[in-house]
Amino acid sequence: MSAHHQYILGVDVGSTTIKAKIYDENVNEYATGVAKVSYLHPEVGGVEIEPIALWDSFVQLIKDTLNKCELKASDIKAFGFCCQRSTLLLWKRSTGEPLTNFISWQDTRCSGVVDNINHSWTLKVANILGSVLYFFLRQARFLILKLYIAQCNQLAMKLIWLIRTRPDLADEIRNGNLLFGTIDSWLIWKLTKGAIHATDYTNASSTACYDLFVLQWSSFVALFFGSSITDIAPELCDTSGDLYEVHEDIFGSNISLNAVVGDCQAASFGLCCFNPGQVGCTLGTGCFFEINTGRHPHASIAGLYPQIGCKIKDELSYVCEGSITSMAICIEWAKKIELFNDVSEISSIVKTAGDTDGLYFVPGFGGFRAPYTDPDACAGFIGVKRTTTKAHMLKAILEGMAFIFYDLYKVALDETNVPFSSIIRVCGGVSSNDFLMELISSLTECCIERSLENDMSLLGAVYLAGLGAGIWKDKAEIESFSKETRTFRPDKNQKEFYLPKYGMWRKALKRCMHWYQQ
Repeated sequence: MSAHHQYILGVDVGSTTIKAKIYDENVNEYATGVAKVSYLHPEVGGVEIEPIALWDSFVQLIKDTLNKCELKASDIKAFGFCCQRSTLLLWKRSTGEPLTNFISWQDTRCSGVVDNINHSWTLKVANILGSVLYFFLRQARFLILKLYIAQCNQLAMKLIWLIRTRPDLADEIRNGNLLFGTIDSWLIWKLTKGAIHATDYTNASSTACYDLFVLQWSSFVALFFGSSITDIAPELCDTSGDLYEVHEDIFGSNISLNAVVGDCQAASFGLCCFNPGQVGCTLGTGCFFEINTGRHPHASIAGLYPQIGCKIKDELSYVCEGSITSMAICIEWAKKIELFNDVSEISSIVKTAGDTDGLYFVPGFGGFRAPYTDPDACAGFIGVKRTTTKAHMLKAILEGMAFIFYDLYKVALDETNVPFSSIIRVCGGVSSNDFLMELISSLTECCIERSLENDMSLLGAVYLAGLGAGIWKDKAEIESFSKETRTFRPDKNQKEFYLPKYGMWRKALKRCMHWYQQ
């Protein structure tokens, strides 16, 4: 390898795989490595990751990727990683020994806690207090309090569930003996051999334990388990910069850690959504819709969630996030029930279907988030006939996915007070479906720019690392490296055709809401 190049190492600790890549200063790719994320399912609803196994896979993958292009750790000028968010771990302060497995963002065992909190007088009083404070002060943070509801995907709910189900952990918290963190916190702790307990602003803002309006750990969560989290929470670090030194014992030489970022915010940065109103969307295991709201966090009425987009020195930017949890699950399930054998077949199968013969599909696996916010909803077909075929079913699934995306888009358009871009930049495996992208484009009346680069989260971490190390001077230089895209343009005739079907689909959706409600 040339000594004249500046090499950047990026790693994406995703929901299904860990992927590492090495680039140079011109964003030429030199090596790639992939490892699987292994999950444990100890009981119904349980989704866990063994922390030592994750760490070992992370380290070995980086070593293997360096070996592929015959580089040493000392050759790496910048290093950044992104990771899945809202995944919780507790470990001993003194020894670093994990006291739990990682509780994944996909874990639903806290559902009982969520129900209890949502029906509690504590939350009702908090909502009323938020209403009063917002009425008099008109501050967005009190609007959040007014409208707050607990949800299973929130790390805060998993923390409360752990404390309530394991009294020994509550004792450890009171005695100051444990630490909590997300995946990035654990990796920073391990990379620095226990010297640093930290998380970046993007991951902190995704926990529902952090008040991003005042930039400090929230005391609100403590109301539900009776103890402050401040003493066990990680310190905050910038998303990009000269952050920490990786201990030389890990890879044989010190490496500068220059970026730590949540995966969705990383994808948005990789898609170069740097300006207010620009929209990035990751269509992978989940669908995450990110609108850059600039220097001001957005307080949603319909359930969109404000997040920190990135923190670079004195520059703090926010995004407004909506999510659909069941995008990839729908495709995986369709394959499982043999509606298709290979993803490449989907387009041709859908074309043979013609109309869906009055069949509608509601993609309610795991319930709904904004704008419905119904964790008790179910997935289902409505309108099945004796003439229904597999092709009808597959096309109805794709249409249902497009319809629910359209609902999320309309809420985002109505609520945000930034100049809203007419271009949506997308990435992720589900975005490879042309029919879905065409239909979303027509319904939203936006151009869809699909990146031909599959790993935009990882690339975002690389951009942030290179920026933090001074390899690139600013975002404008990064934007010059923008990857090739394919554009889908709206078709007014297609939208006119689908609007009546969309109206019928909304009726089907209402039939599926509150299905599992006790």
